[in-house]
Amino acid sequence: IVDLFGAQVAGGLYVSPRAWEPWVMATARGHDVERCIMTAQAPTLRVGGADSPDAIAELLWDVDGLEHRYGEFVDVWSPALSEASAPADSLRAAFAASRELEVLLRDDPLLPSELAPGSNAARARALYVELLDVFAEHDAVARANMFRSYRAVIDRALAQTAHEFWAWAYEHTSEPSRSQST
Repeated sequence: IVDLFGAQVAGGLYVSPRAWEPWVMATARGHDVERCIMTAQAPTLRVGGADSPDAIAELLWDVDGLEHRYGEFVDVWSPALSEASAPADSLRAAFAASRELEVLLRDDPLLPSELAPGSNAARARALYVELLDVFAEHDAVARANMFRSYRAVIDRALAQTAHEFWAWAYEHTSEPSRSQST
């Protein structure tokens, strides 16, 4: 459930900033524990005395820490836009930037923008797209199909609401047996 960006409120109780029931249930089915899962939607939530969505988000997810880490990504990788490098260096840099962004994305619940303070996450995703464009000027990077996939995902994350993005991501990452049966 945490891998689906849920936050634990109490033992066995998790919340998400988006409608995630299809993903939770598909994951539970995959682990043969669907009978143990209960889902509910609540129009209001109070956690530790907090009842505003942004205060709850700050309690449940490391919103400030993620903002800081995205800022570090921007600080570290912005100079690479103007620094010319050899093809091998560009390929290594493309892999390094991709790995760093992937680590951030795995920790980021991609909260709706009104719940995520600052703009470093959006700046980091946009910078990553720019970096791939710069690195792709070298043939070795341009031929690395992996970066096309990353670029498509980041482009989609920048263009859609969090709910639209996660609905698309779920459909494109579900197990073949699930997608064949629907």
